[in-house]
Formats: sequence, structure tokens, C-alpha cells
Amino acid sequence: SLDLDAAIAFALSQYSSRSSAADLAQARAAIGELVGYLRDAGNVSININGHADRAGTEEYNMSLSEQRARLVMEALIAAGIPADMLHYFA
Repeated sequence: SLDLDAAIAFALSQYSSRSSAADLAQARAAIGELVGYLRDAGNVSININGHADRAGTEEYNMSLSEQRARLVMEALIAAGIPADMLHYFA
């Protein structure tokens, strides 16, 4: 089992990968760890859940959460993980 809860953090109200160098390094390391795990695990399915704080409206936060989860999914696909293994949620 691999738990990367909160390993990929985003700046307040951001969904792009433009964060501090330390945040980007931590996110890349987390993605790399997950890619290694998925390659070794074989035929598995992974759910990627995006989150936001409560500062914005519900509609805004749902959109932000979805964009964050999708960004992580796209990074995994770019690293060679098949898209059919991945599902994202807000």
C-alpha cells in the first residue's frame, strides 16, 4: 500500500504546478514514487482525489479540486502510466 495523502501540495487558490521550488521537488518525488509503485503493481486502478480549503464558494472549490486532481493525473500519464488505470475526483 502507498499513501501519498497531502504529498502534492498547491498554493492557495492555485492548480498549476507553479509553486515554490521545495513544493515542486516534493511533488516530483511523490509522483516518482507513485509511478514506481504503479509500474511494479501491475494491473491496478488508482483514484486521485483533489481537495481545496473552504475559502471559496462551493462551485469554485469543486472546480479547483478537479483541476488539481487532473493535473496530477496528467503528470502520471506523462510519466508513462496508462490513462485507463487512473481516475480523478473533486
